[in-house]
Amino acid sequence: MCGTGGAGPGWAADSPATSRWQQASNEGRLTISRPSEPLNQFVCQRLDLRMKKRTLLGLMAGLPVSGVLTACGGNNSGSAQVRLVNASPGYSALDLYIDDKLKVSNVAYGAASGYVSVDKGSFDTALSVNGSSTQLITTSRTYDTDTTYSIIAYGWNGSLKSVIVTENQDDATDGSMYFRVLNTSTDAGSVDVYLTAETDSLDSATAVASDVGGGKSTSFGTVDSGTYRLRITAQGDTSTVLLDVSNVTVSSKGVYTLIVTPTIGGVLVNALLMKQKGDVTALNTTMARVRLVCAMPGGARVAAAVGDTTLTSGNASPAVIGYTQVDVSAGTLTIQATVDGVATPSTTWAATAGSDVTVVVSGATAADATPVVITDDNRLSTSSTKYKMRLMHASQALSSDALTLTVDLTDIVSNQAYRSASSYVNRSANSSSVVTVSSLNAGQIFSLSDQALVAQGVYDVILLDKSAAGTDGVLQTYYFSNVRA
Repeated sequence: MCGTGGAGPGWAADSPATSRWQQASNEGRLTISRPSEPLNQFVCQRLDLRMKKRTLLGLMAGLPVSGVLTACGGNNSGSAQVRLVNASPGYSALDLYIDDKLKVSNVAYGAASGYVSVDKGSFDTALSVNGSSTQLITTSRTYDTDTTYSIIAYGWNGSLKSVIVTENQDDATDGSMYFRVLNTSTDAGSVDVYLTAETDSLDSATAVASDVGGGKSTSFGTVDSGTYRLRITAQGDTSTVLLDVSNVTVSSKGVYTLIVTPTIGGVLVNALLMKQKGDVTALNTTMARVRLVCAMPGGARVAAAVGDTTLTSGNASPAVIGYTQVDVSAGTLTIQATVDGVATPSTTWAATAGSDVTVVVSGATAADATPVVITDDNRLSTSSTKYKMRLMHASQALSSDALTLTVDLTDIVSNQAYRSASSYVNRSANSSSVVTVSSLNAGQIFSLSDQALVAQGVYDVILLDKSAAGTDGVLQTYYFSNVRA
């Protein structure tokens, strides 16, 4: 089994520790020691271990990163060797400056530069958009001779970060490889990582890394070399697969770092497999997540499918049906729906892997019902103290009215048209808020009091029509949820 990590986004400074972990297996024994020093002074021991495939024998999850990940061993000579790895989906290409000198340029997302020589010493190390002299982030880094480094850039546009990784780990023994995980996807939260045979069920598999939080890393562990199916899941939940890639090959004696990266939807993940002093391989998802909103009046039943994936075989309106993963490797997919058995016009969707979308089926009657695709951004707020909220207008009875969303007497969305959703608005968390939806013609449609709007929450407010008006004469109902809860 593996260690568990602390929670919390961001690369945190590692606290001193005096603990010693020991882990046994049927094949051998591993001891990893941490003296009472920060992570960047970490002293590694040689791993003396044999193992079977899919058995974890060396990874300790959840070590916070202080900006430096270290390894042991190494036998380079001369000046330091440095490369840039672009793990930031927010920047299509980055440049690297060291001591105000351009060292590396035009490194695409998912790729690595070649190595460049850097003198021994401490220098300002900056990243910029390719071709721009404006520095996005500047960090003082110390470089030693006889040492090889990878600077890993990560984070979204506007919140770029970096971590420097030493690449002087001794080779693994013949028939095995060293493997660790670096989780840069704070949006996805804590994850488990599996390396299995192609047909193995995760129900009986053992994770090679467990509970690796966003902004955390593991130590190196030993795994048999070979070809695996890589699966990354939500922590403790093998049914929620965030990435599934077959034919991932790791070579004998190799040293690998798996960098988990975020996707535009905020929940699924991609990964980069970085070999020490070698190639960086992109391991990208081919999936997207699709949610269905049944928004027909009079309780009409909706059935819908995206490509070959059924979202529902029939659900009475109003209803919000949770996310289903859909293979979008084909690119453009067809969305087909029926309302009370009557087929709607099909809608084509130019799908993007890693995205989240909502399909809203709405209209006055089955004859004029139409599926509409709305892009969801379920990434967390870049502020640790704020939540995100938006308004979706799916009430056919108020189709001629524009809606207003108010939180604590402040309008945060206004003039929201039918069959559309607003942009997300960032607001400071509050333990007791009042959320109100209204329109100019209808006045206040509903109001929710004493709502705890938590930091890092992502809230959807969806206005729908009931199947029939209640005794109070009100036809509208609502869906209000933190989709990241």
